Amino acid sequence: MKILDAKWVKEEGELKLLVVTHDKKFKLIDPRMNPYFFIKKQDYWDVKWMLKGTEVETDSGAETLDGVPVVKISVDFPDQVRSLRDKLESKGIDTFESDIPFVKRWMTVSYTHLTLPTN
Repeated sequence: MKILDAKWVKEEGELKLLVVTHDKKFKLIDPRMNPYFFIKKQDYWDVKWMLKGTEVETDSGAETLDGVPVVKISVDFPDQVRSLRDKLESKGIDTFESDIPFVKRWMTVSYTHLTLPTN
């Protein structure tokens, strides 16, 4: 399926993607992933109390570019990334990849490519 455009929506309390296909049809699909970002593993224990209601993967195997281990924080909806990021950063906690829009991340992770219309 070639995609012209996509945006996230809440559909009956679930995260979905509304995509426009190359044949200009709208489809509502399950992204099969949740929005996420990372914090340093060493910071996790200081802010664990702030992460209630999130999914935390403490052994993600991911690291910063400097080789510092990170914890993956997953939320239910993309707008929760920004609000949680802002709360964490207000406490002096660095976040990583919290600025990547969910639809772009989904396209990257799922190997779905954006197809631009020809004029």
